[in-house]
Amino acid sequence: LVGRADLMQFIDRVFYALTYQHESVGLAVASACLRYYRDHDVAGEVARKGEIIRGLFDAASASAGLSGRGVGPASRFELDFWNVGSVSTIDQQMVFFRALLERGVLPVRVVLPCELLTDADLVQVQHAFDYGCKQVARYLGAAPTPGG
Repeated sequence: LVGRADLMQFIDRVFYALTYQHESVGLAVASACLRYYRDHDVAGEVARKGEIIRGLFDAASASAGLSGRGVGPASRFELDFWNVGSVSTIDQQMVFFRALLERGVLPVRVVLPCELLTDADLVQVQHAFDYGCKQVARYLGAAPTPGG
């Protein structure tokens, strides 16, 4: 940075940055991403991982005697439970999500699968889903029934 001495003496007291200084970084990242997408079947892998995760949830739910299902396209689906008596979908999800946290899986209602999930990640998800669905079934068994 070069300028008149009477102005340059104040540069250490002002914020100075180039307007487009980060553009080259952004363009490099975009270029790398486009090359990766060109060379790999990212969408196909995301869909494959999504179908696996949906299957794990559906199986865990059925095994626990629940109505839960993965609903929506494999690349973006929701983990849903249907109301049971006076116990709402939200109540069941809260129990399920707490159980996922206990098993080290970040709970989200909308699943956005990642192509980089490993087999070990999927095993952890399976164990968390199994545990979570059992917790929901336990909760439903303890929940008061209407008129009872």
